[in-house]
Amino acid sequence: MAKVKVCCLGVWMLAALLIISGCSAVTDDLAQESRDMAVIEYEGTDELTEQAFAGQEAAVEREKMAVEADKIAEDKADGAGGDSERKIIREQYLQLDVQDLSQTLKQIERLVNRVPGAYIETIEQWTHEAPHRRTEYQAHLVLRLPVDQSASFLQEIESYGNVMYRSVHGQDVTVEYVDNDARLRNLAKHEERLLSLYDQVQTIEDMLKLEAELSRIREQIETIHSRQQYLERVTSTVRVTLDLIQVEEKEYLSFQENKPLWEEAWAGFKQSVNAIGRLAQRGVVLFVTVLPYLFAVALVGIPVYAILYRWRSRKA
Repeated sequence: MAKVKVCCLGVWMLAALLIISGCSAVTDDLAQESRDMAVIEYEGTDELTEQAFAGQEAAVEREKMAVEADKIAEDKADGAGGDSERKIIREQYLQLDVQDLSQTLKQIERLVNRVPGAYIETIEQWTHEAPHRRTEYQAHLVLRLPVDQSASFLQEIESYGNVMYRSVHGQDVTVEYVDNDARLRNLAKHEERLLSLYDQVQTIEDMLKLEAELSRIREQIETIHSRQQYLERVTSTVRVTLDLIQVEEKEYLSFQENKPLWEEAWAGFKQSVNAIGRLAQRGVVLFVTVLPYLFAVALVGIPVYAILYRWRSRKA
């Protein structure tokens, strides 16, 4: 009986050892499998991390270029302190009542011709049937004047009649101008980098992609450059819109009476000078008109006078 118990105990111990060994092997296999899965997962995570980091680097580079362009634009805008350095689109509107519309138009044309850089964009003239069978003569002009000459020019024009309405408008485009300038520089650098890649292109597909990107960059450069030229042109001049209305002398003078004494005296002096100028012009025109007749009379009269003078001398 004791021997049987010893045998059973040995069998149970052997079975326990086998179970423990099997569990250890299974545990080792599971641990190895877990380590392999962890390595695979880590490698996949590392690859995704590298891709994300590469995309983040590209985004950071683009953001850096944009920040640099904005910083350059802000620095230039802050540095542009004076009006001569700022880019401002200026517009003015004047409505004048005048006594003689045709004469005023001639004065404006002569004034424009005297100012370098000034020119007439638009000029329209028409008649309007007003109430009480009265005909009004009106004109509409659009002028372009150099900024440095605009003040004296407009002061001269205002002296041609009664200013019934005046408006001034200005738009500061300095920030847009300097921002476009910075963008042009960045696009030019990008274009240079693309051109440097020509020697490294090995396939036709890559060549087509490079050409498409170059075309896109150059189109942006041309668009911004055209905008810069437009801003330079419109900010170097003042756009002046004039509406001229010819009114009767009584209405014109009644408005003059409401002016201060010195303004009325200056307006009277101007009118007198203009009247003398018109009289002198008419005298010159009359002289030039009759000059051919004077030549004809002299051509016939001088020989006749000479003959008569000799005949009288002989008779005496």
